Amino acid sequence: MFNNWLKDNKQYTIANLENADLFNTYISINLSLYFQRIIVPIGLGIHTYLAYVKLRINKLFVFIWTVLLIGSILYTVVGLKNLAVFSYMYIGLYIIVIFTVLSLLTVIEKCENP
Repeated sequence: MFNNWLKDNKQYTIANLENADLFNTYISINLSLYFQRIIVPIGLGIHTYLAYVKLRINKLFVFIWTVLLIGSILYTVVGLKNLAVFSYMYIGLYIIVIFTVLSLLTVIEKCENP
């Protein structure tokens, strides 16, 4: 994968950088992309836990997280590469999480109207 990345990014070969520097750059870029993909689910988990323990979950919570999750799906679709299995798996998991967050609306309605 590193060699394919080198072929795709020819400007790095012109710079006459050492192979170790290029590999460090490659690893840094991939870790940044990985962090971008997992930040929304991690934020959702932490925020849901803190909201459940300290506060009540309301409709604004559901709306904001649904919008963020849809944005994450769109980000994954835009970055889709050559029928990658993991991209489809991410999309499927995001859809499951969206339905789970939307199911909280029924719980909120039951709590508001006992």
